[in-house]
Amino acid sequence: MALYTAAKFAVEGLADSYRYELSQLGIDSVTVEPGPYQTGIFVKTDPPADDARAADYRQAAIPHQIRIALEASTAPSQEVADAVLRLIETPGGHRPLRTLVGPMAASLQRINDAAEHIQWEMLTTMGLRHLQAVPEAKGEAV
Repeated sequence: MALYTAAKFAVEGLADSYRYELSQLGIDSVTVEPGPYQTGIFVKTDPPADDARAADYRQAAIPHQIRIALEASTAPSQEVADAVLRLIETPGGHRPLRTLVGPMAASLQRINDAAEHIQWEMLTTMGLRHLQAVPEAKGEAV
């Protein structure tokens, strides 16, 4: 799961950087972040070949538990397609950087709101606040 998660963070970091760098050219960079959906990702994974060695790792159960949670997901993938369509229909310059979809969206949105506020403070300190919307414009405290 570590490599999978690292790849997700890399894409998010790239989208963030593009958001700032390309905004001055009128180009929006956005990400759609689906929650747990059933996909074929675990069909292509192999269990550890050495069960004794895998047992040495206390965290070895994490991938198995994640697999169980994802396989139990019943979230309709149409939600993702609908979110992409909404982004396409949103006027340029008004699209959110991150669009969360799925059963965990409300919980994860709190993390994104906190990160956005911190990013705004950092950009302000660097004299670059014009690169991001002002948090209070969305009803957030500064």
